[in-house]
Amino acid sequence: MKRLIVTSLAAFALAACGQATSASVPSASPRLANAVINVATNPSLGSVLATDGGRTLYYFTPERGGTIACTGSCAQAWVPFLSPSGLLTTRSALPGTLATIHRPEGVRVTYSEWPLYTFAGDQAPGDAHGQ
Repeated sequence: MKRLIVTSLAAFALAACGQATSASVPSASPRLANAVINVATNPSLGSVLATDGGRTLYYFTPERGGTIACTGSCAQAWVPFLSPSGLLTTRSALPGTLATIHRPEGVRVTYSEWPLYTFAGDQAPGDAHGQ
């Protein structure tokens, strides 16, 4: 499955999502995680979207508009980026739009209408082996 990585802030092409990071919520509520998204720099690709832990985020071009094509074994290699709380946080200005969609697997994070993923083959922060 070919996936593209976001390579510039002017024209991104992402392809995956990953684990959301924790954020504090009122103590009366169960602890849920916000999805935190940053702009990171990859030496080969330039600017990419990444999780708060530095995992590169990707999208699969046929999925624009919320259609999910990556399921089953595909979703084991391309892990959906979820926001258990349904809340999103950015630490950088983004040229696109972040949103969420509700799916059976949880609240999926989207960027400019593409569901986001992380790639299981990326082991360290900054890896972009899914490109």
